[in-house]
Amino acid sequence: MKKTGIEFDSQKRRKEEPLTNEELLTFFILQFFTPKSIWRNDHFSESEMDRFKKHGFNRKIKQAKTVRVLGIIFWFLVFFIVIF
Repeated sequence: MKKTGIEFDSQKRRKEEPLTNEELLTFFILQFFTPKSIWRNDHFSESEMDRFKKHGFNRKIKQAKTVRVLGIIFWFLVFFIVIF
């Protein structure tokens, strides 16, 4: 099936969109608060990364990795401040 110009433009636009605020919070704050249960073999942030890779959202992948690292640093600092 051949894609029309509108469908192609829409796909291209979606690939270039940045992360939404909800997605940013998911990767920044919630990465440690969404437990991986024994009976489930998925994790929300991991499944989102897989979805980004599947659909070729390279900009979102790059942003998600950066936000995830910043989230780890943030929670480490919070833990360090609470301890001392």
